[in-house]
Order: sequence, then C-alpha cells, then structure tokens
Amino acid sequence: MTEAHKSLALPALQKRGRDRQQSLLDAAEALIVERGLEGFAMADVAKRAKAAHGSLYQFFASRTAILLTLHARHIERLKAALADASAMLKAEPARPPPKVFLEAYLAPLQAFMEANPAYRILRLGMPEDWEGAGQEAALDSGVVTELTDMLAWLAPEAPASTRNLSAQILLQVVDALFVLNASDDMKAEATRLLEMYLDDLIEKHGDIA
Repeated sequence: MTEAHKSLALPALQKRGRDRQQSLLDAAEALIVERGLEGFAMADVAKRAKAAHGSLYQFFASRTAILLTLHARHIERLKAALADASAMLKAEPARPPPKVFLEAYLAPLQAFMEANPAYRILRLGMPEDWEGAGQEAALDSGVVTELTDMLAWLAPEAPASTRNLSAQILLQVVDALFVLNASDDMKAEATRLLEMYLDDLIEKHGDIA
C-alpha cells in the first residue's frame, strides 16, 4: 500500500473504530436498562454487539471502563440538552416569565431522560466516590454558573450570592425530580412551587416588564 493509500485508509479505520466503540456502548446501555448495573458481564456486551470477546478489550480494559465511558457519553448529551435550553431562552424576544424560564430548562431535560434511561440507573447505582462523580460535579458547577447569570436577567437587582443560591436550589430540585423519576403530578406541583419561588425573587429584586 502506498503512503497516499495509507493516508486515505487511516480515517476510514478510525471511523470504523469509533463506530465499533459506539456499538459496544449501545450494547452496554441496553443491558443496563434490561438487567441493571450488576446484571451483565463483559462477555454479554460483546455478544449483544455481535463482536468478538477479545475485541472488546481493545476499547475497554474493564467493565468499569465501559461504565465510565458510557457515563461520559451521557454527560456530553446532557450538556447538549442544556445548551439547547439556554438557546431557547436566549431566543426569547423579552425576558421570559418564570413559567417560560422553567419550561425552557425542563423540556430538554425531560427529552434527555426519556432518551437515555441508563443515565438514571448509573446515577443512582454507582457509589458516590466513583470516577464519574467528578464529571457530574463539573457539570453541576457549570449549570449553576449559567443559571446564576440567567437569573440576573429575571431579577437584575438581586445580589450575585442570592442568584447563586437560587440557581443551586433550582438545580437540586430539578435534578431530584428527573433522576428519581418523579410522577407527572409531582413534577407539575414542584414546577408550580418553583414558579412561585421565582416570582418572589422577581418581586424583591426586579421585574420582567
């Protein structure tokens, strides 16, 4: 094979490698949803993906490595969902009322959780000190920072410390609702209470007029 042919073949090989890794992750995700975190072994992942057992170890050194990589994929998808939420808010012609503000964040999160059921299982089933916890903490920190900035739009006179605390409260409540898979009635009631909370914040520190 000439050097030119090698240079053309390399991207194709890399793509096949990425596709194979994704198919293995898809298989692991399906098994987690079906059996739970303890319900499958490396051999099960290879079998589900129709891959040779040995080839699995070319991509993942262990079962934990699969779970960490799968979690990292979830985090990237969740970041994308949150970016969509921010874009929806920024597209509003005027500062949105609390109901619109909350709906903009809740809708993409709801869609993410429905499309990625294994994420909830990983969040609830892995120990608090596992390596993926750092990714969660970094994501939460970024969300709090962005929410703090967005709340300045709703309540411009609110001190940064107040907005930061409000952002943390919003994140914790919404996170609990979706990760714990609350009922629709509970989500509706929690959303109503959060709207009241934001209304109070606006009344004290600014309005949306």
